[in-house]
Amino acid sequence: MYTCDECQEDQNHSKYPVPVIMTSENQNKMLHVECCSKDKLLDRLKQISSAEILFYQDVIKITEELDQEKIKNFSEKYGTHDEHKLGIQIDFLNESKNHLGKLL
Repeated sequence: MYTCDECQEDQNHSKYPVPVIMTSENQNKMLHVECCSKDKLLDRLKQISSAEILFYQDVIKITEELDQEKIKNFSEKYGTHDEHKLGIQIDFLNESKNHLGKLL
């Protein structure tokens, strides 16, 4: 259950089951899809895609030449297999924000 930070209504006032989560340096905002502007949605999609690009680039790096140091760095950045199984999410979007600036 969430409350939209834009219109202050709960999730039942949206025809979409999942909110848009807008991230900033200090906070996350939950918004109904209908309450988001086109620009906010595009910004969020850019953040997500940038984070995915970084993840896959890191996967390629550790698979090119496996060594314990690269695996350790990867686990520190994205979490271990056990953390993922337990549903613990590591927020690596902060780094992707810097990467997004380089892509644009």
